[in-house]
Amino acid sequence: MIPGRYDLKATTNKVKDQDMDNDAKALHREIKQLIITSLKISDVTADEIEDGAPIFGNPQLGLDSLDAVELFVALQKTYGVKIDDQNLARDVLQSVDRIAEFVRGNRTDQ
Repeated sequence: MIPGRYDLKATTNKVKDQDMDNDAKALHREIKQLIITSLKISDVTADEIEDGAPIFGNPQLGLDSLDAVELFVALQKTYGVKIDDQNLARDVLQSVDRIAEFVRGNRTDQ
């Protein structure tokens, strides 16, 4: 690049990266809110749920296997994702990060 010239390609790539970061953050926030509303959790806010923390076995959330089913149904209705395998469901429902990763790769609502 010529010194003093504006690097449009580098700037465009930075904007795209920022958009993807914002999209990922928005999806994480949506999922956290979905967890709270679909499972009727009243004493925890979305900001208090850590992205990488376990969802089940987390004393803060106090969720059980029935909650897993309800969350799974809410994810299907909201994002159109399908999970036909119980082992896959167990893997996906580990954390907000894992749910978001699965939704990004499998959603059909767009």
